[in-house]
Order: sequence, then C-alpha cells, then structure tokens
Amino acid sequence: MTKQKRKRIAIDQPPRTAGKVLFGLGAVYSSPGVLKLLAKHGRMTAELLAFHQGGMWGEVSEQDAQANDRAVKQGDLIRSVIVVAGVKIYVITEREGADGVRPATTLLLGSE
Repeated sequence: MTKQKRKRIAIDQPPRTAGKVLFGLGAVYSSPGVLKLLAKHGRMTAELLAFHQGGMWGEVSEQDAQANDRAVKQGDLIRSVIVVAGVKIYVITEREGADGVRPATTLLLGSE
C-alpha cells in the first residue's frame, strides 16, 4: 500500500469545489464563533462542509486521516480540521445510527 500525500486545506484562497460526496451530513449545526469567523473572512459554512464531505480532512494526522477513510466505509465518527485565517475549525460528523443514517455534523472552534 502506497502512502498518499495529504494536501493541506487552508481556506485563505478563493472558493473551489472539493470533489464528490462521500457521506451524508445529517442536520448541520455551527457554533456562533464559527459563523462569525466565516462571515468576517467572506466564507460560507457550505464551503467547509464540501471539503469535509469530499474527504479532504485538513489539518489531521495521517493516522486520523486513515481513520476517517475507514469511518466513511464503516459508518464511524468523522473529524476534519480546516484552517480559516489561521484559526482551526473542527468539523465533526456523528457515526451512523441503526438506520444507517448519520444524524448530525457540527462545526466549532477549539475554544468553544
């Protein structure tokens, strides 16, 4: 198995398309701090969600990235860390329920 080099995601560049959708998000929740940060820098929650949903995990370790890749297939918890203007935003999608549906995704700052 070859190691893939993970591309760092820093959303300080113009918006772009992340790729195909790998999993459902469920209900989406965002903390006030995230909403304020994104508005201040002209970004949208949907942009971060597109990266997360497309398998671009951002500032996570290689081990966590591999765990996310497995979680997509196995229905487990998925965590991304996306940097906006030097601030880390955590994007967390809950594990699938008995019905096979992921109930929610939450965006928050580490300080919240």
